[in-house]
Amino acid sequence: MSKYFDNDIRYVVDKFYERTLEMIEAGGFDIIGHFDKIGFNASHFKPGIELERWYQKHLDNVIDAIAAKGIIAEVNTKAWEAPVGAAPSQIATYAPRLFPSPDTIRKLVSARIPVAINSDAHYPERISAGREAAFQIIDS
Repeated sequence: MSKYFDNDIRYVVDKFYERTLEMIEAGGFDIIGHFDKIGFNASHFKPGIELERWYQKHLDNVIDAIAAKGIIAEVNTKAWEAPVGAAPSQIATYAPRLFPSPDTIRKLVSARIPVAINSDAHYPERISAGREAAFQIIDS
């Protein structure tokens, strides 16, 4: 962040979403995934960034673009469980996560965007990780 971006996390997030909108406009794909992963990563640099108004506006713009293009949004449940091989101290503090976040999933559903639940599992025993949680959020 310091070397390449002068510690300007907003610049990084702005560029990510600018490129995401360009990708959606260009098309050529049916499903978009991880479009809010940047918020999770950015929150390590600046906690709470995902709740800021300007960040939420980026999400709203992406959701509008997804709806306009008729793209399916992936709900990725891979991070619902702690990483395989995580140390006990990491597991004790691990917070389950969906991508997109539950609030963003609700926005997708409200916008009538079709969603595809996917565990992105790299391990067979995790194929259903987070699946029920994702369905509960969608159904609510």
